[in-house]
Amino acid sequence: MVEPNLATLEATHPRLRAQSGRVTIGRAVPTAEADEPPWIPAGTALGKYAVVGRVGVGGLAEVYEAIHLALRKRVALKVMRQDLLLYPEAGVRFVREGENASLVKHPNVVDVYDVGEFQGVPFLVMEYLEGTPLSGMLPAGRQLTLDSVANLMLPIIAGVRAIHQANLVHRDLKPANVFVERAGRRVTPKVLDFGLSRSIQGADRITQPGLAIGTPHYMAPEQARGETQVGPEADQYSMGVMLYEMLTGCLPHQGLNGVKLLHAVAYEGFDSPRLWRPDLPEELEQVLLTAMAHQPEARFGSLGKLARAILPFASERAQTYWGAEFDEQATAPPISVRQEDLGRGKLELPRAELASLWDDGDDDVTDITQLLPELPPELRQVMTRWEQARTERSTPERERAVALASQVRGACDTSRQAEALVSEPSQPGGAEEAADPSPASSRGAYLRLGIGLGVLIGLSLCVMLTILALR
Repeated sequence: MVEPNLATLEATHPRLRAQSGRVTIGRAVPTAEADEPPWIPAGTALGKYAVVGRVGVGGLAEVYEAIHLALRKRVALKVMRQDLLLYPEAGVRFVREGENASLVKHPNVVDVYDVGEFQGVPFLVMEYLEGTPLSGMLPAGRQLTLDSVANLMLPIIAGVRAIHQANLVHRDLKPANVFVERAGRRVTPKVLDFGLSRSIQGADRITQPGLAIGTPHYMAPEQARGETQVGPEADQYSMGVMLYEMLTGCLPHQGLNGVKLLHAVAYEGFDSPRLWRPDLPEELEQVLLTAMAHQPEARFGSLGKLARAILPFASERAQTYWGAEFDEQATAPPISVRQEDLGRGKLELPRAELASLWDDGDDDVTDITQLLPELPPELRQVMTRWEQARTERSTPERERAVALASQVRGACDTSRQAEALVSEPSQPGGAEEAADPSPASSRGAYLRLGIGLGVLIGLSLCVMLTILALR
């Protein structure tokens, strides 16, 4: 491939623009200003949602805090800007954002609940988050501690891995699109903004071939060159840039913008992170440089490998938690999911391989926590709830099972005793007496037999009722 110079880029893409940190080569659209009055006034009802107020403004949308009127639940409404209705591509991207985001269910990815329309303008209903964007934690020049960087990046990697497992590429990962939710002392990073996402195969492509779209400072080289085959490796590169920024306090191509920045990302190298932070461990620098390798095939083969390379620099508690999440040694039997069952929430399990998971006996019981990291998210939730229920009720159920077994054994003993009474002669004596018993002794034998059978039937009913109660 011939490397074009700046004049060639400018001639080829005369409408290159860089606004609000995101660059689009193609048709320019107007941008919103934060000081503009909100389009939807507080108190407006959008169907079942009541608007409380505007909380943010972006390039394509405004975000409002709202209340679900029936559930009294706080939600966030992402409403496409009204002036963008003139640009069909913007509307298509907005709708696709909702569709793609709804495909991913993960604790580190924002949850989309619903879609709606207000005066012909679409909006998304998302979970309401309290906290700050990751970009707000990275003022210029600030260098985070190694464990802080690792503790933040590991859940972000987990969220992006879930996006890739949903057959999507995000294509716009950056600190502004990661929201750090705070609930007490708990901090949860969540990946936002699926506006530029698309399927890994590119079947839903909107951008014209040869055009670059995204945020230049965080673009992968292949993305900056406008290549059509932009896969999950591009997201890994963007996370490498985020690592670089958190560790050094600056960006790999600090000070550049516009066409010069895009050219540098596409075809040039960048300063070593140890130039800005000499005490940075060489091992961590190598992790960063691998994630930001110029060629996609030279990067980590999977996000799991990237996470395991970062794991040693995390806090001890984070290592314990995320070590299980990204443990490549963890094995699980294959899980077959039928497409027709996905909509019904059913999963087909190979019973032979997972028999020990469902065995309540004491022998050869597999600890389910060993298999959870490798299970699909939906199955992991189901199996976790099952394990909790099993743990909570195992003791009383086993006690009742022991008592039930004792009753059954007692019933068997009673039955055997009754049979012995019937088969034995009523009084010790000769063969004649045994063959020709008196009427009184016959009545006694039948009476004992009836009592034995009655006891056996009663205990059988108790057993059946107990089994039904356990179910």
